[in-house]
Amino acid sequence: MKKMDKKLKMSTGTVVELVILLLILLVHDVIIIGAFFGNPETWEFTFDLMGSGLLLFVIGILLLVFVEIYVCIWIYNSTVKALTFNKDSFTFKGRTYTYHQIEKIKLRSKNHFSVYYMIYVDDKRLYIFDDKYEGAKEFLYYLDFYKVPGTPRG
Repeated sequence: MKKMDKKLKMSTGTVVELVILLLILLVHDVIIIGAFFGNPETWEFTFDLMGSGLLLFVIGILLLVFVEIYVCIWIYNSTVKALTFNKDSFTFKGRTYTYHQIEKIKLRSKNHFSVYYMIYVDDKRLYIFDDKYEGAKEFLYYLDFYKVPGTPRG
C-alpha cells in the first residue's frame, strides 16, 4: 500500500456490532442443539417428528450456520481485505482498477439511514460498501470526480 492510499473498510463500530450478533447466534445454536439432542428421555418419536419436523429442524440449523459463516466471511473481506484507493485507482484482492473501469454503481437502501453502494466491473459485483465505512466519503468523492455512472452527485 502506498503512503497516499486510503482504505475503504467496515468501521470498527460496525464490526463490533456484527461480532456481538454473531456470538448471540452461536449461543442460540448451542442452546437449540443442546435442548433437542441433550436429553433423550424427553424425545417423543412420532412419525411426524422423525419425518418433516426433524428435517425442518436440521435444515433450519444448517441455514443458520450458513448465515453465520457468510457473516464471518463478510466481516473478514470488509476489514482485512479492504479496498484501497488513491486519486488515480483502487485495489481490491490484489488487482488494481482505474475508476474508468467501473461500469456502474448501484445504490440500494435497506432503511432510511444508510445506503449501500455496489461497484460493478466486467458485469460482476466487485465490492459492496455503505456510507458508514471508513474512507467512504473520500472514495465517493473520487467516484463523483470521475463521473462513474450511478454515483450520487454531491
